[in-house]
Amino acid sequence: MLLTKRARHITVLILSLMLLIFCVSASAEGTAPAYTTVASAIAQQDEVDAALLAEAELGYSFEAPLCVINPYGNVPLCAVILFDTAEETPVSMTVKGHAAENDVTAEFPAATRHILPVIGLYANEENTVVLTLADGSTSTVAVQTEMIPDETLLTGEVTVSTPGVFGPSELLFAAMGNTTCVTAYDSQGDLRYYAEFVARRTTPLRQLENGHYLVCSNNTAEADDANGGFMEVDLCGRIYAQYTLPGGFHHEIATLPNGNVLIATSQDDIAVLMDRVVEVNLATGDIVWDLDLSDIMDSTDGSGTLYREKDWAHMNAISYDEATDSVIMSCRAIDAVVSVDKAAKTLNWILGNPEGWTNTDSALFFTPAQDQADFEWNYAQHDATFMDSTHILMFDNGTNRYKTTTPEAERNTEHYSRAVLYAIDPETMTITQEWSYGKERGLEWYSSHFCSAAYNAALDAYWICSGTTQYDPHTDTYVEDAKTLEYPDDMQTLGKADLVRGSDLLFEIVLNSATYRTVCYHPYQYAAMVDLHTPGVLYTYTPAE
Repeated sequence: MLLTKRARHITVLILSLMLLIFCVSASAEGTAPAYTTVASAIAQQDEVDAALLAEAELGYSFEAPLCVINPYGNVPLCAVILFDTAEETPVSMTVKGHAAENDVTAEFPAATRHILPVIGLYANEENTVVLTLADGSTSTVAVQTEMIPDETLLTGEVTVSTPGVFGPSELLFAAMGNTTCVTAYDSQGDLRYYAEFVARRTTPLRQLENGHYLVCSNNTAEADDANGGFMEVDLCGRIYAQYTLPGGFHHEIATLPNGNVLIATSQDDIAVLMDRVVEVNLATGDIVWDLDLSDIMDSTDGSGTLYREKDWAHMNAISYDEATDSVIMSCRAIDAVVSVDKAAKTLNWILGNPEGWTNTDSALFFTPAQDQADFEWNYAQHDATFMDSTHILMFDNGTNRYKTTTPEAERNTEHYSRAVLYAIDPETMTITQEWSYGKERGLEWYSSHFCSAAYNAALDAYWICSGTTQYDPHTDTYVEDAKTLEYPDDMQTLGKADLVRGSDLLFEIVLNSATYRTVCYHPYQYAAMVDLHTPGVLYTYTPAE
């Protein structure tokens, strides 16, 4: 059914409420600061919730439900459907795709009041949503969406497509680089999700088992303030908790088996950027663990070509291995992935070219195992993750493939990027390159910075994003640097998301924007209704007395 007059009225009311979230930050002295957590409600969002709950009391039926599009004002391709049933019953929901294989389905738990988030809508068209009760009864809702602000993101060009590589209801989510946008695409390349969170610049997207997601609320990787943090949200944009960190936020959120998260942050005074990690208890907001990488490493060592004193590590990824209680951090500016014993806060090893490290114990570095003609070290890498305790997957950008100490005549000045899987043996300190992809594609797949790499066990394949390929439409070629072009302002930055098994390209979509990361999710893998009763909470921090 189309929106009722009352539904249109509440939609206008809700969209007029702007979510103004005021963040407070504080800094502390010392290398292992302790904080007092300060919590407050997100008042403006509470007004939206109250308006929806008031409408719910009017008693909408399964046959004629309330449908409110974009209730929180930041996800134009979402809706909330609300209705009551006389008895507790589960509800199935199908958001119809242009083709049957692109339907997005959800199974919601039994209830009498149903407040359902609708994800998977197309932009600027009337979408069909089918609701089904346990007894087989159905109800169809028509949801008319508006155009998104950036029409270039409406479709991605699918250049290679192998049937079946997307599982049922799966969407490819993309965090667009240097924007506030999170998007998602189906296997045909059609846009099915578009969100503009409070965040700016870049955000990871982490799916939680409670049906929510973690995104950043403000990325301060290049800022002079410490107001950055992250949020727990649902895909309709409702904030359940926001955490404003003392040293801001950048690049990465990593979930831990205990339910806590590791967050990439900076020094409290932002005097030094991106060399610190904190562990946050999501339930309480407490910071329960803190690592300053400069406490255990020489911040002047490594001879990286991207080194800056204020940003000596440029940590851009974090991953945790429970078996060894180890944390790895991708440190782009020094061309190294660093492993730390979490409990002891000591270095386990450093994965990267040992050349140019003059003040660091050489025993911490790996030596390539014999008979590897194609072995290469990683340079300016991103998204390094544990596959298991001895396998490390990463995207090797190769922004520069040499150290500052490398003689000029010996420098590899080629520009290519690749995803690479290394096997390490910490006992013998040897390393083997087991797989890589991308070098053979040259400049058409070269990304100087944004990128990602993740393993899909069900397909035994890798989702890889080369996020900043640079295309010159005048010459129909890819380039390494727009400054070399006759018309540099016309250069297009494209993101390419690929699914690769071995050397075989199974799927590729080209997006019309720099793309920070991509990840393939069933958005309703952990289906949950919108919780309008629990106020959103804002956590800020002050130094402990």
